[in-house]
Amino acid sequence: MSYINIGFTLLVIVIFSILAFWRSNSIMFMLSAGASLMAGFYYYDVFGTDSALGISLMLWAYSTICLGFSFVCMFKRQPKGE
Repeated sequence: MSYINIGFTLLVIVIFSILAFWRSNSIMFMLSAGASLMAGFYYYDVFGTDSALGISLMLWAYSTICLGFSFVCMFKRQPKGE
């Protein structure tokens, strides 16, 4: 059952990330950051190996990157149509 949860969570991260980068939506970046942080904690808990630690650290770093993009999207001014 744990493997299904990990697979579903990684699928959710991929979908949220595609939508976030496609539309530059800060809410989608926040959702993908939360999902990747959750998956990072859960991945190492399920597998517990050295490679799982590496994947968990990459997911945590991706979460930080997504939060940074969310911050940029919130405060970036979009030019109005002329």
